[in-house]
Amino acid sequence: MESTARAYETWVFPRAPDLEAMYVSGGGTRNPRLMARLEARLAPLPVRRLDSLGFPEGAKEAALFALLAAEYLVGTPANVPSATGAKRRVVLGKLTP
Repeated sequence: MESTARAYETWVFPRAPDLEAMYVSGGGTRNPRLMARLEARLAPLPVRRLDSLGFPEGAKEAALFALLAAEYLVGTPANVPSATGAKRRVVLGKLTP
């Protein structure tokens, strides 16, 4: 909880101060105490479960892999050089027939 809150305070809030909500997923979302602490720490930003958007959180990984595959097929660079230290942006992945 603490590392998530600090990451939002350091990286997200300065760049996107008018967020509607923080959407979370995973096992921790079923822990009422953890969710309450995160909500209190990030107030007034609402903290909501990803499935509240009508998207089953169990499908998150499959959906993101499909997105990465689609980006590969159209040639969109998907790395983040400022986060990884890469020298340039590149298309990620490999097509294996």
